[in-house]
Amino acid sequence: MVTWNTFCDPELSQSLRSDAGADVGAIFADSSFIGGGDSNCILPTIAAPSCHNFIGVGLNNLICAGACNSSNLNGKNNCVSGNYSLIFGGQNNTVSCNCSAIFGGFGNKVVYTV
Repeated sequence: MVTWNTFCDPELSQSLRSDAGADVGAIFADSSFIGGGDSNCILPTIAAPSCHNFIGVGLNNLICAGACNSSNLNGKNNCVSGNYSLIFGGQNNTVSCNCSAIFGGFGNKVVYTV
């Protein structure tokens, strides 16, 4: 059984949940997709839409508002906020730069500094 994932809009999530039933596999919005896992989140907003993003599976993985064409595949507590970026597994990893990737590990960060 696939557990509930959300696009982090409580009203929309509650509406979809009540319309579709308690056990929903994935939700499509802004051309993004969550394939499975638990408590994964894609954050689209009007000011900073997320587009063409993908979360495969995992737990508590996040793609932040404004990120486009990025993926978060498996793992736990990973966060992607850069465009064309990827986290592939691991735990507590963060990618906040464009065109960047982390492949596994724990507590790794790819960040832009001046």
